Amino acid sequence: ARGSTAGVDHHGQLGTGTVGGSSGVPVPVKSEGVKLVNVSARQEFSCAEGVSGGIYCWGGNFSGELGNNSQINSSEPVAVHVPAGVKLSGVSVGGYFACALAPNGAYCWGQNSAGKLGDGTATDRWTPVRVAGTRGPGLGGLGATGCAGADPVLNSTVAASPAQPATSCHGRMGSLR
Repeated sequence: ARGSTAGVDHHGQLGTGTVGGSSGVPVPVKSEGVKLVNVSARQEFSCAEGVSGGIYCWGGNFSGELGNNSQINSSEPVAVHVPAGVKLSGVSVGGYFACALAPNGAYCWGQNSAGKLGDGTATDRWTPVRVAGTRGPGLGGLGATGCAGADPVLNSTVAASPAQPATSCHGRMGSLR
């Protein structure tokens, strides 16, 4: 399996190793030695899961949304710096931020305006931080674009699970649990 993307490439968000131009058809992501699946894309950046584990992101990195502890754009996938002992999967990207699931809860990184990362602050995070109030195992779903039927432009984070039937929402909707 190999990830593919299409669209405009102003910040390397196509992941081809170059910046500029566009593609109206899917092009392979340049992922040397890493097979990518489950690509989640937004206008400025994309993320995917590595078949052998790990989360990889590429494109614009204005607020740390690539999760690699920098603000440097990348035209190729870079590994997200995951906290020690945490295994992330199910990545979902939103407006300048991304979230993924772990056995012990949800983690988010990138722009944190209005507290949308759910860590109790409004500070941008360049690496994943745990979303407050989420816990595993059994965390079943995560969305990084809308919460409780909110307009996706609100850039909220939502997490829900069978073990934790109350939904966790963070961002412009406020913190609801």
